[in-house]
Amino acid sequence: MNGTIPFELADLNHLVDLQMPKNNLNGVLPTWLGGPYLAPTLARFDVSQNFLEGSIPQSYYEWTNLRVLKLNHNQLTGEIDYTVGTLVNLLSLELHNNQLTGGISGAFGNLAQLRKFT
Repeated sequence: MNGTIPFELADLNHLVDLQMPKNNLNGVLPTWLGGPYLAPTLARFDVSQNFLEGSIPQSYYEWTNLRVLKLNHNQLTGEIDYTVGTLVNLLSLELHNNQLTGGISGAFGNLAQLRKFT
């Protein structure tokens, strides 16, 4: 797959596992993907090793059932928001090889299940 993350994913409101690594995806992480669309069921979101840019949308922190979040090896910028601490079921958080900034140490107190952070 090439190009941006397709809007058709918004129709998959029972999706549990979304993996699109190494697909030459570009553009920004779409805000419409977070919030009410995938929030109820999404457990794994992997768009690692692409060419995505911009910041992590605030709506992604509404994925309360999320277990794995892999955004590593992209061109993401901005701060890692402290509200990452709302992802209380998170086991793995991979953000390395981006240009993200910010201190999130306070948020980690809520991530009791977190086993991997890179």
